[in-house]
Amino acid sequence: MLVVSDVSCLAGRYHHDFAAHIPRRAIRECRLLWLWLRPSRPAPTGIVADLGYCSDRPEARVRERGTRISSATREGFTGSGYGPTPAKCRCLRDCAMLGPKRREETIRMAGALEGTVALVTGASSGIGESTTLALAAEGAAVVAAARRLDRLEALAARAPAGARVVPLQVDVADEAQVRAMVDNAVRDLGRLDILVNNAGVMLLGTIEGAPTEEWRRMVNLNLLGLFYCTHAALPHLLSAAQGPRRVADVVNLSSVAGRVARLNNGVYAATKFGVVAFSESLRQEVTERHVRVTVVEPGATMTELATHNRPEVLEEMARTFTGMEMMKSEDIAAAVRFAVTQPWNVAVNEILIRPTEQLR
Repeated sequence: MLVVSDVSCLAGRYHHDFAAHIPRRAIRECRLLWLWLRPSRPAPTGIVADLGYCSDRPEARVRERGTRISSATREGFTGSGYGPTPAKCRCLRDCAMLGPKRREETIRMAGALEGTVALVTGASSGIGESTTLALAAEGAAVVAAARRLDRLEALAARAPAGARVVPLQVDVADEAQVRAMVDNAVRDLGRLDILVNNAGVMLLGTIEGAPTEEWRRMVNLNLLGLFYCTHAALPHLLSAAQGPRRVADVVNLSSVAGRVARLNNGVYAATKFGVVAFSESLRQEVTERHVRVTVVEPGATMTELATHNRPEVLEEMARTFTGMEMMKSEDIAAAVRFAVTQPWNVAVNEILIRPTEQLR
């Protein structure tokens, strides 16, 4: 949040550089894009403001209000002039001309992902659900993809005010559905900047006597589904990386099991080791073209992921994690958000995140 008070303006003159009166330290701390503050630069999409310029007062003041600048308003910040003019600055509450009355009004900074489009798989619960909300809160339009449409629609209804979350039913283990998902996302939202491959399943147990159908489910979803999504999205991500943001992101959810194999997680660990290997190979392939690849490896997290296991496996898991303060899905979403909101020249390639009390 940026709060600016007593911003000087010359009486009757609106072509001054309003930004010049904002301390640079405040600009840095609030992540205000300096490019926006320079002449001949458009304001970024979605900045929220209610700007007042007093025609017969030596100052204008700003405070929190929450009025979204429209595209028409942003045009007032372009061209050869230094700032908005009364004719061009048209906020939603007709705040371009306030008259002689002193007011305090708001400028709230745009999110770090304003103007971007993200696609999150496995978004109907857990880490995918929390990641969808986290990216939407940063200003991204988010396609929330999963098999349970009712859960996705409920998620979209809980999105932050002004955020755009688009529910999309898909089974990522089906390559044709994946291609349609990506095509629909780009057609409807115009681009794709961030892919979060979160969909997965964890079915634990011994290798001896294991139901091999569980193995097929894990390989199909944890590996092939992630491969399909990445393959379909990659051309659009490479294109987005050439735009103003100068970067695009692939975030692959692995697991601490992708680093350390343990008793009774053999096939699950194999799929997660595979995610790590695939991600590193992909990183080397696309990093020079400004597509960042991040692997997030959570430890014990409270989600419904474990509930799909057989009863005897659930009993063993309960004994293993008794007394431990496990992580929440929001903790992992925060790690994803951290990775994708770094400056374009900073790539966070791997995040291993465990509960403080988890030993292995």
